[in-house]
Amino acid sequence: MSRAPEYGLPVVAARSTGGRHGAALTEDMKRIVQEQRLGFVATVDPDGTPNLSPKATFSVIDDHSIGYCEIRSPRTMSNIARGSAIEVNFVDPFVRKGYRFKGRPEVIARGSARFDDLARHFTRHGSIAERALHRRHSH
Repeated sequence: MSRAPEYGLPVVAARSTGGRHGAALTEDMKRIVQEQRLGFVATVDPDGTPNLSPKATFSVIDDHSIGYCEIRSPRTMSNIARGSAIEVNFVDPFVRKGYRFKGRPEVIARGSARFDDLARHFTRHGSIAERALHRRHSH
């Protein structure tokens, strides 16, 4: 079994279900991601079964991408390392509306210039993001 990348920020090139690949996020999509922050990340395990993992640190990266701080999801990260497609779901329970984003994730390596640039998107999440951004692994 491949070893999961343990350092990095998974960034998803966002595409809403039914939308065009590479289409820009709408203002409402951005609102839901920013307000709700809790996204449910689905990947596929090697045996073909689904893996669903809630992530509470999502942020809009740019007009085409969303991402989250990886805290501790070895199965999700292993699936991403194997090339699994990803789907992320968000729901605004008050207006009963949500979005599904599908794509191939990119993990931004800790220590890279892009990691440092992206980290600013997550500092507003407080201690949970700080834990992920400054975590040192002993593996």
